[in-house]
Amino acid sequence: MKATYLQMEICALMSSSLVINCTYEYPDGLPIVVEKWTMNSEQDDGQKDVTVYHTEESKVSPSYQHRAVYLGSNNSVCSLRIHDVTRSDRGLYRFRFESIEERNRWTQVPDVVVDVAESIKADIVASSATVIKEGDKVALVCNSSCSLDQVPLVWYKDGKEESGRRSNVLPFAQISYTDAGVYFCADVDNRQVRSQEVSLDVLYAPKETVASVNPGQVILEGTPLHLSCSSKANPPCNYSWFKENGGVSMKTGSEQKLRIETATSSDSGVYYCQATNGHGQETSRGVTVDVAYAPRRTQVTSSVPGLLLEGTSVTLTCMADANPAGTYAWFKVNGDTTAEKATGRSWSFTAVTPSDGGVYYCEARNRHGEEKSKPVTLDVQYAPKNTTVTSSVPGILLEGTSVTLTCMADANPAGTYAWFKVNGDTTAEKATGRSWRFTAVTPSDGGVYYCEARNRHGAEKSKPVTLDVQYSPKMSVMPVSLSVAMLEGSSVTLLCGPTAIPDASGSSWFHVTGRGVSRRADADALTLTSVTPADSGLYYCTRSSGHTADNATALILDVQYAPKNTVMSMDPGGSILEGDTVTLSCSSVAKPLSNYSWYQVKGAAVIKRGSAQNLTLVTVTPSDGGMYYCQAANQHGGEKSPARNVTVLAWSSVHKNLVPREETSTGGPLLPRTQSPLHMCKIASKIPDIGESAQQVMDVHDVPQVTVDPPGRLAEGSSVTLSCQSKDSLPGLFTWFHVDGVSISNRGSGQNLTIRLVAVRDSGAYFCEMTNKNGAENSTAVTLHVHRHQPKTILYALMGTIAFLSIGLFGLFLALKMR
Repeated sequence: MKATYLQMEICALMSSSLVINCTYEYPDGLPIVVEKWTMNSEQDDGQKDVTVYHTEESKVSPSYQHRAVYLGSNNSVCSLRIHDVTRSDRGLYRFRFESIEERNRWTQVPDVVVDVAESIKADIVASSATVIKEGDKVALVCNSSCSLDQVPLVWYKDGKEESGRRSNVLPFAQISYTDAGVYFCADVDNRQVRSQEVSLDVLYAPKETVASVNPGQVILEGTPLHLSCSSKANPPCNYSWFKENGGVSMKTGSEQKLRIETATSSDSGVYYCQATNGHGQETSRGVTVDVAYAPRRTQVTSSVPGLLLEGTSVTLTCMADANPAGTYAWFKVNGDTTAEKATGRSWSFTAVTPSDGGVYYCEARNRHGEEKSKPVTLDVQYAPKNTTVTSSVPGILLEGTSVTLTCMADANPAGTYAWFKVNGDTTAEKATGRSWRFTAVTPSDGGVYYCEARNRHGAEKSKPVTLDVQYSPKMSVMPVSLSVAMLEGSSVTLLCGPTAIPDASGSSWFHVTGRGVSRRADADALTLTSVTPADSGLYYCTRSSGHTADNATALILDVQYAPKNTVMSMDPGGSILEGDTVTLSCSSVAKPLSNYSWYQVKGAAVIKRGSAQNLTLVTVTPSDGGMYYCQAANQHGGEKSPARNVTVLAWSSVHKNLVPREETSTGGPLLPRTQSPLHMCKIASKIPDIGESAQQVMDVHDVPQVTVDPPGRLAEGSSVTLSCQSKDSLPGLFTWFHVDGVSISNRGSGQNLTIRLVAVRDSGAYFCEMTNKNGAENSTAVTLHVHRHQPKTILYALMGTIAFLSIGLFGLFLALKMR
């Protein structure tokens, strides 16, 4: 058995804490009943041994009961910590452990010597006995009345802890100016136990010498220029200022600040300062002083002075004295307003146009101000252009009307005007001046006129205008000679018949509908290609000769077409309860009106269920459920609606003899496939013998969807692809069916069905059936419409004159001719 002390001599700081590290050994299985620490104070007060720690706490000396902490246990550690160290803690400390047997008791000697330092002192140890210079070897040492080599101390510089320094010595192998400051050391456990402050002063040559301009580096002319030099040095340094001028440095000052109260452009340049003390000198980097000023002496020059002829190339240049160099903007004056037109020092016009003429000026700008140039004028001259004639009375003139013709032209300089009348192959000048007035026109004033605008750069004629002087026409009766039915998509040509005017030449065709009358053509023949229902209505033509017009052929065009936009609806919608009544309605657009037929798809069979526009199913049964569609037809063709599924819910699966409840339930969203298969429904009804159902298992399927590419109507001979899509996660087999009239046929298998060179017989409803282990599910049907090309029909409407025409129709045409 034995105990071991890791340190035989310990120096502790007053008011801090100390630790005596200890371990001990004893035979395995030997029970230790007592562990204790004692101290011999070495004081001559009659009390030699003091119990610092004992297994029985009552035996601990009162002065240690709250300060001594045993850090050991029966696992061979016997260390002791003492807090709030006092002078009385000086002495010899020993550890003893005892077992039940007296022969197995042990006191470890020699004792551990504990000394208490009442204060600590920091000292500077330097290689130089007088002053400390940068690069010297220096150390800061904390001492006390006993050795502090093993006491953990921390160092503070300028009030901040120096990290990583836990010793009584703080060494500096080569001290730097950054190490200068106020230092002290302190106990790690009690920072209040600390040394006095010592000041470490390091002498060094100037460093980090910087020249700066305040404010900024750009100085506005006329404002103060202040340059400042800063440097780190100990002792403080002296300053000198220099300015570079053409590679030569000139001394300009010997103060830390260089002040120029009113800066001029000559003060621009590179300045630097020099800092000097007894340990050396350092020169700053140069700083550039740029004395700036706003633009001045701004002016515009033109590469072509004087007048400009249209098409000439010209460049305007803006010049200004500015620092920093300015930017330039060009403005054009338009009356009381100006608009910025361009930027840049120069503005080039490759070929000037009349719109380029006007007053211009430039503006030079920098961040210190701007200045406008004096305005310059671009006078762009050109021959007359855009010469036109306007009439005070547009359109047809009645005999005796007053009218004024005005000639307008764009020209610089302004032009003169002459008026000409065309007589066959000759023209004659009739008048001069901007305007020509006819007080009361006569038929002899009718004809073709133009004006000519002239200036020294050229002349231009206007487009001819016609004065159409008319008088009330003598109209003959126009009969409605024919009513013609046409199939939509056909083509027809209408020819204008003869009139009572023997030398009639010009013909015009008009179309009368409920929305009014529209002019369709100015020719003998009117060709309508691929007619639509909008082309239906009354058509008539007129013929004219000189100032006389007469009505000719009239006919009614009736455009007919096969059913389209065929759809079916169901009332009520959704699922139908057994015993209810449901009405299916079919609608389509057709001319003449459609006849309707209803069909039910039962497995592979198609059953005709009715021949009216509406199909009413009274007291439905589950056998009435299934896919339904309707077919609309007239003599021009037929069209099937998309098929729709009618679901009839049977009551046979619902338990009887339940008490009815006044309770309703509204349907939620469609159940996704992932929620299958267990669901319970509750059905409540006012019917006396109907109650709630039992729990039912519902297998929710995603209904397959069919897409068609390309969509819409198909031309005979084209190609089409139908695709069957399902969100069901389980793979399945796809089968395609074609519903045509009263028959249903299998058209193939696979997810896609492609029909190449489609024919009219391929028209009808198509649906796909998807089969997997969950069962089979049919898609909603889609309908394919295949149409054949229609031949072009030429209808020659040459009809004779019929003596009678209604007074209302005659009045309509007469009013049209008088407009």
